[in-house]
Amino acid sequence: RPTPRPSLPPPLKDIGTEVIRRLEERRASIQSSRPSRQIMPPCIEKLIEKAERGENMSHQERFTLAAYLLKVGWSVGRVVDLFRSAPDFKERVARYQVSHIAKRGYNPPNCETLRGWGICVEDCGVKSPLSYGRRGRRRR
Repeated sequence: RPTPRPSLPPPLKDIGTEVIRRLEERRASIQSSRPSRQIMPPCIEKLIEKAERGENMSHQERFTLAAYLLKVGWSVGRVVDLFRSAPDFKERVARYQVSHIAKRGYNPPNCETLRGWGICVEDCGVKSPLSYGRRGRRRR
């Protein structure tokens, strides 16, 4: 049988309600400010599809994808979850590597480097994958 909890005094209850309301507003604003997959560059979209299909990815592909997604607002957990389908996925290793990329604040490689690695899938007219979304938003 559950023990009854004492109720909070009205002033504390009001403060708690206000804190919860503000947190929910903040969460909604963070969610809506994250870029959608429609404004991601073709190379990143291709890497996401590859990860979702559970294909094996090179170190460069994984680094590029993780660095890009972290820079555009994905959490470490969300990036790690994307890699879960990889045939060689190890939670501890993936979390360590993605956390390291996040802590160091690495940028994804520029387009010239991605072309050299064979990751670039089309000439989308930018010098860095991070520029792609900004260019797309300016045109709209």
